[in-house]
Amino acid sequence: MKKTTKIEPYKDFMSNDLWLLFIDGHRLNEGPLAFETATSLSAENPEPGYVKGMSTALKYMNAHSKDPISVDFIETVHDLCIAPIDHLKDAAKGYRDVGTGFGLLINTAPGEQDRAILSPDGLNELSADLQVIMQTQLNKNRFPMNHVTYEGKGIVGMNTYMIYQNDDQRLKGLEYCKDNRIQPKDTEHITVATFQKMLENNDLNQGIFKLTASGANKNQVREWIKKDIEVFNTELKDAKASGDETKIIETIVKFNRRCLQSHYFKDANGRTFVPLMLNHLLTQNGLSPAIIMTPNHFSGFSIKELAKEVKAGMNLFQESKITNTVNCIMSLNTKTIRESPDVARQLINESLSKHPLIQLAQLNEIYERIDNGSLTVGNKILPGWAKKNDNTLVKTILHEIYDEKLSSIKASLNGNDTNNAPVKSEAILDSITKNHNIYKDLPSETMTKSTEHGLSL
Repeated sequence: MKKTTKIEPYKDFMSNDLWLLFIDGHRLNEGPLAFETATSLSAENPEPGYVKGMSTALKYMNAHSKDPISVDFIETVHDLCIAPIDHLKDAAKGYRDVGTGFGLLINTAPGEQDRAILSPDGLNELSADLQVIMQTQLNKNRFPMNHVTYEGKGIVGMNTYMIYQNDDQRLKGLEYCKDNRIQPKDTEHITVATFQKMLENNDLNQGIFKLTASGANKNQVREWIKKDIEVFNTELKDAKASGDETKIIETIVKFNRRCLQSHYFKDANGRTFVPLMLNHLLTQNGLSPAIIMTPNHFSGFSIKELAKEVKAGMNLFQESKITNTVNCIMSLNTKTIRESPDVARQLINESLSKHPLIQLAQLNEIYERIDNGSLTVGNKILPGWAKKNDNTLVKTILHEIYDEKLSSIKASLNGNDTNNAPVKSEAILDSITKNHNIYKDLPSETMTKSTEHGLSL
């Protein structure tokens, strides 16, 4: 039997800081409890156990990295990630058996356009997808996506723009469902082009984009996602045959966006498909995992826009690994370590990520590996006692760098521009550092009992 090599895309990632993979990139400053506590600065519906569930699901996926994706595999991933969350583990288990939907703000405030969840190109692709579905399944089976609306402020009260409507009889196209208090001339038929222009001109005024998914039983939903997997496998085969990495990424993006928009589960669709299934498919096809800055973009951005964001996320993931720092430390000779510690400190600093929180995680991971003997520094031909001395000296340097980084972050919280601080509060910082052994060894009276925020893979 041919021996298979286990995929280990996370072997140089920080085992105690897997939360960095599960929190939206633009929310890293809220720490590992961003979705878990009522005191989190943007947690509307706290979900204690979020990171634990995500870590368990990731561990399962890593153990099955060679298995082809299936309807059952995706359902298992979903159920694992919600298992520790009391209000979801039973209510949202398995594929949905009811209609559902989701609504997200179209944030058009100055400087906040990157937080929007719908782009003009994304709207165009969604509209085209809905029309193809309607034309091919008209008067046949129901389909996952039913209709799309935009609710925003009109001349009087709230208006609803019906972006697409399925009446199981005919293709109705795009129409404007008008408020009867508005004059007819203001409520005539609205086209995709008009809606796109409103998006481009920031005329949508913090409205809500809603996509409603059709009601169905679990068997019907399983058939829908089975078909999506079949289409994905065919398109992926063609993309891989082309040898074009961008086409492979776009194919993976298209599948995950489709599943997210179809909302195959009652809840936790976002976390299941982005980041979990997204990263599973990337690594399964020999690509890097990605830390996605704004996962909500998968609700309404175009394939090319999302592929670009995935590539940026892959770069961030690679920057977050400890590979460069390990190579740096392994290249240090005994003379530099013992006689020029400032030079060693500078080289290690230069090998770290530019993100302060990721720096802390990298320093802790290296520190722990030296401490447990899985990483040895200095000259390999030195006797054991000499190697031990070099390890101790490098740990001291790591300690000093960590302490400097930590002090800098704390100082930023006390400065004039706290909005740009790496974390939003010292409590959030504590939730990160108390899981670090390097932090526990610091001479500080603020040490607290460690709480796990991730599982080793």
